[in-house]
Amino acid sequence: MSPVHWDPVQKLWGISRYEDVLRVEKDTARYTSFKGSRPRMDQSDNRSMIDLDDPAHQEQRKLVVRRFTPRGVRTHEERIRELADIICLRRRPRGPDD
Repeated sequence: MSPVHWDPVQKLWGISRYEDVLRVEKDTARYTSFKGSRPRMDQSDNRSMIDLDDPAHQEQRKLVVRRFTPRGVRTHEERIRELADIICLRRRPRGPDD
């Protein structure tokens, strides 16, 4: 995928380089999450944290950030590994007809 990619189906831009993502995140005058992560879909009843701009995003993030630190993730490591194994097994080709 290119560092900047236009998705004609969702009608949105995808940014993949870390430095570019940071630049976009910090330029709130030009870029916004207000219309949601998938603007073509009605998300008016589903305002997840990813679809919020600061300061509302930061307020929501403070509620969950500890669970995503290395220490927080370690407490869920066994279950995460189980789920990853299940997902990988489902995606693995089973034979010549797959």
